[in-house]
Amino acid sequence: MPFVPRHTRVAIDVRPLALGPTTGIGLIISQILEELPGRGMRFVGVSDRPLPPGAGPDGVPVIVAGRPGGRIRWESLVLPRILRSIDPPPDLYHATWNHGIAPGLPFPSLLSLHDLIPWVRPRFVQWPRPAALHRWLYRRAVLDSALRAAAIVTLSEASRRDIAAHLPGAGTRVEVVPCAVPR
Repeated sequence: MPFVPRHTRVAIDVRPLALGPTTGIGLIISQILEELPGRGMRFVGVSDRPLPPGAGPDGVPVIVAGRPGGRIRWESLVLPRILRSIDPPPDLYHATWNHGIAPGLPFPSLLSLHDLIPWVRPRFVQWPRPAALHRWLYRRAVLDSALRAAAIVTLSEASRRDIAAHLPGAGTRVEVVPCAVPR
């Protein structure tokens, strides 16, 4: 991973924290927000809905804009405006939910790509109807975000191999960062 200077300002997608009971991705985001500020990172969250009380650590501001629903639409139309409005601008944007890196951002982006289940185990994915359209949109969003990312983090060697095999051009920028066990 590249050197990260102290006092790096990071915009981070915190939408999974707003979804109710904490998911695996939500736990990872919570750990990032709790652990890294002590290492010189300062965060500002971005979301399409307010976080429930206690969902995020104290002291991390969250910018809420747009409306819930339509992840890819929000990431394409609303998120770039939010990120460009942050003052002072972030040094880095962390897309935490497998995709979400819009084109033309004026700072580098980090993508957390947890797995490629839609590629390697497609029968396990229940797509909304029309399924073919949703599958195509999701795969396109993941591939585009992976190609735009300055770096990609994933949770396992198996996922790193899947990313290298299924997302041409992305495999050389993948780092494995195993998920810590929640406290």
